[in-house]
Amino acid sequence: MTDLLFIYGSLLQDNENEYALYLKERSELVGPATILGKLYEISWYPGVIPTDDTKNVVHGQVVRLTGDMTTTLEKLDEYEGYYEDNLDASEFVRKRVRVSLNSQTTESWVYFFNQPTIGMYQIESGDYLSYIENKK
Repeated sequence: MTDLLFIYGSLLQDNENEYALYLKERSELVGPATILGKLYEISWYPGVIPTDDTKNVVHGQVVRLTGDMTTTLEKLDEYEGYYEDNLDASEFVRKRVRVSLNSQTTESWVYFFNQPTIGMYQIESGDYLSYIENKK
């Protein structure tokens, strides 16, 4: 099991919400990273749909989970609406994927959006922080 988590939205280290702060206390920043995926504006938060298309890159950060990783992931699963025993009801699903980190690839957890994206705005840049800054 990997102790790495790719974050790209409301859990990013710069955010001050309850769960971002919870994660920050239980992890250490490894560095900026990317994954293949399509980034969408879901509501006040983004979601990523996985893809194999190398034109669709999502920018984020990788953190290394410290301490009791199981408890931390269970808390984040709750936040992300991930129900391992009921994937159809899950807003997000947690999967292990390959991430590009520091000019190499490694395996990391990531939360993927698990609902239809019809009518949702795709953030073409793949960078949620830049998108939010440009919206201001």
